[in-house]
Amino acid sequence: MLVRRVPQRLASTLKTITMQSNSAPARTKVLTIDNINPNIKSMEYAVRGPIVIRAAEIEKELEQVSATTERTMEKRASHALR
Repeated sequence: MLVRRVPQRLASTLKTITMQSNSAPARTKVLTIDNINPNIKSMEYAVRGPIVIRAAEIEKELEQVSATTERTMEKRASHALR
């Protein structure tokens, strides 16, 4: 089994970082909906890409099928009432 020793300088740095992170005071600032920037609250974003494009195509196809089905049902109903 090959074991490598951590260089003394790196070990010292790691020890310092560990000590600092363990002794850090608790954070007092908290981000809430009341103190967030209003521009962030009102921000909007555009969804793009091939999935959204295909979803729009499918939506149009469904609208066409729905309209065709509705017309077919109206024709059948009018023929049935005669």
